[in-house]
Amino acid sequence: TAVMSPWLDRYGGPLREDQIRAIAAFVMNWKPTALGKVELVALEVPKTNLSDPKAVSRGKEIFLSHCAQCHLIANVSQPEKKGPELTHIGTVALSRKPDLPAEDYLRESFLIPNAFVVEGFEADKIGHHCGGLLSSKQLDEVVAFLLAQR
Repeated sequence: TAVMSPWLDRYGGPLREDQIRAIAAFVMNWKPTALGKVELVALEVPKTNLSDPKAVSRGKEIFLSHCAQCHLIANVSQPEKKGPELTHIGTVALSRKPDLPAEDYLRESFLIPNAFVVEGFEADKIGHHCGGLLSSKQLDEVVAFLLAQR
């Protein structure tokens, strides 16, 4: 017999409970939307002020609980595993992809870790624990914290 893999993160799956609820809601409402019986209205998502000291502080807390195991920031984290160093990433991010703003580069690096592979790291060896772990707001706060690392 086949056993379905777990979906929920606390059982070893890749998704948080809110993500599972969102998928279920999408599936349950797919037919009326697909047939044009329901008009979807875009919701305005509040923007995080990336220079807000409170956002930077919350971003540091999130970084310490989710990212510091792999990434070094001088005087902030001493990781067991070594991912790319982020001590001056607020400055470095400006030049990694010149056509991309620093905040977008950082978001991309989190969500698609292999989009830019730092010299000395292999594409297939990095990023296994990055993308999809945080909410949009948490990601914004981590980006705010990382932008402050100059």
